[in-house]
Amino acid sequence: MKRLPLLMDDNPSPLVRAAAYLLVPISLTLLLPILLLVILALYVVAIFHGGRYLVFYVTGKSARNEVDMQKLHFLELPAPAESVEHESKSST
Repeated sequence: MKRLPLLMDDNPSPLVRAAAYLLVPISLTLLLPILLLVILALYVVAIFHGGRYLVFYVTGKSARNEVDMQKLHFLELPAPAESVEHESKSST
């Protein structure tokens, strides 16, 4: 059975082994700062989020805004004809 050319041989050449041993530390060196930046971004977001709740706790206000309140579903809204009739009756 013929082997695919992309698969490594059982006994790779020294150049292939050296490249494999060099690419792993280089890739880790390049990926660790990216990982550090992601962790730092999550940390900063958590600090701001916690600070927001701390301010609400100290001031005694609720952490929920009116914007966060659930809005009515469009089927629960009054029909346009009913709202027009209601407005016309209230004006007279």
